[in-house]
Amino acid sequence: MPSSLSLSPAALFCVLPAHDLVRLRNSAVAATTSPSSVSLSTSSSTSINAHRRALKQCSDARIAGWADTVEGKWEKKLRAKTERQEAREKERERVDAEEAELERVETEATLARAKALIFGQSDSFKAFRSAQRYADILEVREWPALFLSLPYTVCRVLISSYLPD
Repeated sequence: MPSSLSLSPAALFCVLPAHDLVRLRNSAVAATTSPSSVSLSTSSSTSINAHRRALKQCSDARIAGWADTVEGKWEKKLRAKTERQEAREKERERVDAEEAELERVETEATLARAKALIFGQSDSFKAFRSAQRYADILEVREWPALFLSLPYTVCRVLISSYLPD
């Protein structure tokens, strides 16, 4: 090593994760040994893959509760969208129920008017109305006789109570 280059002892080392070190050792051993050792390297890579899967599961479990991830934001937007759709659907159902109630009330009123018209055209109702009008006419005819039987001052008071001031 040239003397002009002054490196610290720490700069001469490289830090590797343990699984990378195992992989490098296995690949170096596999290149120099027989096919039986290749199966060993495959089994160790299988254990490395199992270890990676375990780490991935731990990582996924850790971030499952995080809302500030891309997936978390996407799920939050999706939940908000479904909630809005459900709220709209409930509002539509409420409006539909109100409209159905109004339609039912209008139908009942129409049926009541139709029944009244049909009843009003019946002979018994016509006879009843005729008798009612006749009774009203007889009552009006009795008023002059009533006024003639009362003294003048009482008639004047009765009439003035019905007239505007």
